[in-house]
Amino acid sequence: MNKSISIYLVSSILCIFLLFVSHICSAQSAIEEAEIRYKKAVPESTEQLMLAGKYAQTLFFNNRQEEAFRLLEKNIRVAEKKKDGQYAAYLNSIAAMNSRILNNKTASDQYIKKAKTPCQ
Repeated sequence: MNKSISIYLVSSILCIFLLFVSHICSAQSAIEEAEIRYKKAVPESTEQLMLAGKYAQTLFFNNRQEEAFRLLEKNIRVAEKKKDGQYAAYLNSIAAMNSRILNNKTASDQYIKKAKTPCQ
């Protein structure tokens, strides 16, 4: 009986380890996929601005919040130069949501205000 308990424990630990490793690999591949799609898009294009939001969300929800905010800020500056304010509003909305999740209400309110302000 001791041998069967040992085998059960070892197999259980191995399963838990494999699940943990597969989760890490899955998260990493999601980040890499989002990054590849973002970098393949024409720089400063509307496509890249939309992909920036998705890439930033992937980074943010994989504990890379600082990198996500840097990406958002960079692309918000680009989007603000576009005549159509929808891309700046989209990226500012993502930044507002992320700030709110981090309990930074002041920053969240500022991003919401920027999202509502039409680009010039």
